[in-house]
Amino acid sequence: MILPLRNDADRVSLIFTQALEILPELTPRWNLVLFDDGSTDATGESLAELVRAYPQATVIHHSTAMGDNACFRRGARVTDGDLVLLRSSDCDLDLTGLHKMWKRASAHPLVVARSHGDAGRGRFTLAARKKERGLATGPALQLIERRALGPWLAGKEEDLQGYLHARRYPQHEVELRRCLASGMAPMSGRFEPQHCDAGDASGRPKRPNYLLRLKAFAMGE
Repeated sequence: MILPLRNDADRVSLIFTQALEILPELTPRWNLVLFDDGSTDATGESLAELVRAYPQATVIHHSTAMGDNACFRRGARVTDGDLVLLRSSDCDLDLTGLHKMWKRASAHPLVVARSHGDAGRGRFTLAARKKERGLATGPALQLIERRALGPWLAGKEEDLQGYLHARRYPQHEVELRRCLASGMAPMSGRFEPQHCDAGDASGRPKRPNYLLRLKAFAMGE
């Protein structure tokens, strides 16, 4: 799992905690690569403190912002997993939905997530803030087979989405919930876990993940 972060000091602990809770449930062999992509706040210091007790987690610091594409390429090169999970720096989707993406990965080389309730195919959730130069545009969460990324990793082409489009990889879409309160700025730091499954039409409420909420409370969020 590759996570580019920039000026996210106010919510990095929750993102990190949720990733650590979910990844071991998906597979016994995993690693997490976090990028401090030119942050001017305490994101880098927070990450260094958080990963200290986790050998599966690695932090890479960029002195200047390199953008999502550069983070994805470098992160994929320092890992060797058969599946690569990419989370864009402006993702506002609930990571608990990764279970649904993981189930689809066995039959599809490219699984992408879109926001629950978005109208029409191909509309992927992106944060409302203006995108900075060099950041990737496209799905906020992507689960890709490494072999599908091989030529991109070996080449010099910058734009991952352009590469995937040119190769015409069939993508399988999955609906996920957003994790931020509607109408709030994505970088406000307010995080609301949505422990639900958009594919469940039963209408029954899902039981909250109390462990995750207790961890967030203990971390002072």
